[in-house]
Amino acid sequence: MKLLWLIPIALFLSSTIQADIALQARKWELYKKLNLIMDELDNHEHNRRQINRADRYLQRAYVALQKREVEFQLLSPTKNKSIDSTPTFQLTNLDNHIGLTARLYNGKNCANLVSEVDITSDTAELQAAELSSDGVYIFTASVPSPDGEIDCVNTEIEYTLDQTPPPPVSSIYIEGEHDDLTTSPIIYIENRNRDRSDIHQYRIGISNQRIGGDNIAEFRNIPGTAEQYQFNNLALDSGNFYYVTIMSVDEVGNVSNWTTAPFIVY
Repeated sequence: MKLLWLIPIALFLSSTIQADIALQARKWELYKKLNLIMDELDNHEHNRRQINRADRYLQRAYVALQKREVEFQLLSPTKNKSIDSTPTFQLTNLDNHIGLTARLYNGKNCANLVSEVDITSDTAELQAAELSSDGVYIFTASVPSPDGEIDCVNTEIEYTLDQTPPPPVSSIYIEGEHDDLTTSPIIYIENRNRDRSDIHQYRIGISNQRIGGDNIAEFRNIPGTAEQYQFNNLALDSGNFYYVTIMSVDEVGNVSNWTTAPFIVY
């Protein structure tokens, strides 16, 4: 009976301990949820940084692509690194620059403007002013970016003006029987300089005049490696003299002196 007074105290302590255990358990649950929330926040921040980083990368890549995609090349025929006196250049991949102005310069770093053209399609052609003296020429071009900034196209095209004609054909002769000469004469080409020259093609025609011309068969281009050429579907008259004229042409369009040879249809 003396210990009965301890029972209420024991019950109180028991309930207090149970409440404390429940409180600790609740705190632990809240702590785990808080950690989950923090992890989600960290993941969100990490993802946000990743997205921002990717966005900055895409922006830089887009700007770099805008500057890199425009291509600048020479359209005129070239021989080694030579050009004719009025070279033509082409800019391509200009889809994002339509309505702006492309410019051609005779000099490094887009100095010394020589021509300009409005961009109306994905390509633009620019022609240099006629070059009058031999020497080395460096051409560059500029294309404004859509935001208005003018960028010099990095490609520098360096060429030497070539005004030296190729050597003329050494000699030509004509063969064929009467009927063949009337309609389809064969022209044999002899060029002792072929192996040492830069002949790209020949220009050949037939005239009834002594000085080179083509009023009977118009000049046409044939490969510079040709050793003979046959005209077809002519209507030459018996007893008349005709003259074959041939010239050498190099890769930039320089033309040699003409070589001519007479023949008669008999």
